[in-house]
Amino acid sequence: MMVTDACFILEFIHEISAGSTLPLQDQYIPYDLVLLENQIPFFVLKGLYECVIYKFGKTQPLAEFIQPLLKYANLFKRKLKVCGSSLYANLDHILGLLHHCYQSKNDISSGFPSSTIHSAVELDRVGVNFMPNQDAKWPMAMEVKFIRSRLFWFLFKPTLTMPTLRINDFTE
Repeated sequence: MMVTDACFILEFIHEISAGSTLPLQDQYIPYDLVLLENQIPFFVLKGLYECVIYKFGKTQPLAEFIQPLLKYANLFKRKLKVCGSSLYANLDHILGLLHHCYQSKNDISSGFPSSTIHSAVELDRVGVNFMPNQDAKWPMAMEVKFIRSRLFWFLFKPTLTMPTLRINDFTE
C-alpha cells in the first residue's frame, strides 16, 4: 500500500511541476499530503523516485522535486523559503521537509525560563494585543513588544506578533 501511495504522490507532484492546472476535485490533495496521518517515509519516496522518475531525465534531488507541492500547500501567508539541499539527508517525510523550510536559519534562544504557557484567551483577558507578524526575514517569528505611555508609565499594552495561518474549508 505504501508503494502505491508513494507512486501516486510522485505522479501528482510531477503533474504540479509540469505546470498543469489541477481539476477542481484534485485541489485539496496537496493539503491532504501534508497531514500527519498521510505521511509516507521519505526513504520510500526516494527509492521510487530514483528507480522511476530520476531515470527518465530528472536530475534534481527528490527534495527539489517536491518543492512545487510545498509551495502549492503553503500554509502561511508568506512566501515559502525553501532551504538548501544539504539539510535533506535526515528527513522522515514530506511534513518534515515543510517543517525545515519554516525553521529559522539562526538558532533562537529563549530568554525566558520554562514556565506555564497561557492560552490566547487568558492573554487577551489581561490586555495583550495580537498582531500579524510583518517581519520579512522570518515570517514564523513570534515577538512581544511593550508599548509604554510617557505620561502613564504604569499603563502599557504588550503586543504579541504571531505568524498568520491560513484556515480554509479543508483545514483539519
